[in-house]
Amino acid sequence: MKKLNFLKLLTGYFVPKQLSIFLFFLLINMFEGNAQVQCSTPDPTVQEYAEMRSKVPALINYLNTRSSSRSNTIREVPLYFTVARNDNGVIPGTYTDISSGQIDDMVSYLNSKLSGGNIHFYRIGDVQYMDYTNFTQNPGNSPYFYDHYNYVSSALNVYIQPYGVGYGPQPDMSLNNAPTQRNRVIGIPEYFADPYVSFNFVHETGHVFTLLHTHGIQNVFNYPEVLTNTNVIDHPKFGSVSRELSIRNNLNTSDPRPFKESNCWYAGDLLCDTEADCNPSQNSYSARCYPAFNPQNISDCLSNLPCDPGCTNTACIPHNGDYRDYNGDPVIGNSNNIMSYHTFAGSCEGVLTTQQKGKMEMGFDTYWSGILTETLFNLKDEVEYKGTSEKVKNVLLKWKHSNTSKFTNSLSDKFGRFQGILYDSNVKTRAKKLGSDREILFFTNDMGMLQPYSTDKYNYLDWLDRVSTWDAYRIANHVSGPGYPQITSGYDKIAADVNNSGTITLADAVTIRRLNNGYN
Repeated sequence: MKKLNFLKLLTGYFVPKQLSIFLFFLLINMFEGNAQVQCSTPDPTVQEYAEMRSKVPALINYLNTRSSSRSNTIREVPLYFTVARNDNGVIPGTYTDISSGQIDDMVSYLNSKLSGGNIHFYRIGDVQYMDYTNFTQNPGNSPYFYDHYNYVSSALNVYIQPYGVGYGPQPDMSLNNAPTQRNRVIGIPEYFADPYVSFNFVHETGHVFTLLHTHGIQNVFNYPEVLTNTNVIDHPKFGSVSRELSIRNNLNTSDPRPFKESNCWYAGDLLCDTEADCNPSQNSYSARCYPAFNPQNISDCLSNLPCDPGCTNTACIPHNGDYRDYNGDPVIGNSNNIMSYHTFAGSCEGVLTTQQKGKMEMGFDTYWSGILTETLFNLKDEVEYKGTSEKVKNVLLKWKHSNTSKFTNSLSDKFGRFQGILYDSNVKTRAKKLGSDREILFFTNDMGMLQPYSTDKYNYLDWLDRVSTWDAYRIANHVSGPGYPQITSGYDKIAADVNNSGTITLADAVTIRRLNNGYN
């Protein structure tokens, strides 16, 4: 394998041996013990939910015609994995490393939960490691920005980190600060052997392929004992966010319950073979109260937290039935459904229904067909200091093409290894070695919350890395004219332009001397 020296990477142009594509991003979160894990993928807004409801007739038609030859075609989805580790190549926490075999087991688990469907996931390329402690310590680097460091444009990019909250951006939602690339997923390596991680992996993948939580768009609802106002937001029939009824078939007209028409196609998760569910989030007590409780009970609940009015989160156990719908029927839910919050509370069986699998296939056909395509990596190499065999880690490489918007980013690991996909022979490369220090910045995430993240920052020693007074001497000779030794290598000339002015001047030599004398 040909080794690339660091200076060459600054402006190097590379011709691909073969073209390939790769895109996707998934995010998951895991806490220890039986504490509930929360998914940070937000519920859709009322406007987005209305748009999703308008597409239900097309979904029903799609599900009814899945037996056609087109729908029986297996949809192949490539996955590209990146693992965040410390500078020394060790993952903080219980595990010292994550092997490709463990990752393949997670992919196999995902495929097993989609058994009987027409989507198949497979890993491409080597597992890429980001050996950079600034990304593994809290707050680390936000998953919103991971595509800046490792990313290919034609596969589902999966990022595994030692902390974080589950996130799988849905392509049918206009998120406030959604990344340009929505194809991504994240896992938690400390608990990699724990089934929670695999649940979360499948859960967030479901979001990327348009699945909602089984509790639907449920945050705060109205709580009257008797529902008489058809304008309330969660009215089972007329509400803009209809509260799902437990019934799946329409009731006889003689039935005493007030709402006789099943609303499963336009409430909850907009599917009818999933159970009506509630949100057992430990941080959303108002969402766990319900009309079956009189206003005083609700008031007591909200003013005396924590309370548990019925939407329980006991590991893998259905709700106790105290939580009821507007017909007074118990909302039990399916504690094993991967898109519910129950599977985050324990080692549940983990299932996806036939309609959920079908909706994922429709999500692929609608949003990802032609983007998530079979690919092969055509660029694998190492970064070395010029004239040595010493590897250079944390060199960020970015490849862009003039003839396509597809691109690749790769951060070299502790062995200097990087990989990518070149989509066209006309390619430009940019390179930067990350700084050793970190800077904490803030951004507003998709849930409207201010969130910290880490980025790299250069310190004095970073600027001096492999730089000496000899370099200043060479520059001074070069600018003195033809009678003195000249810098002839194009790559050396780029390095000699220390202040990036576009030309080599005595100021570049002065800058190096100042650094060597201890001045920033």
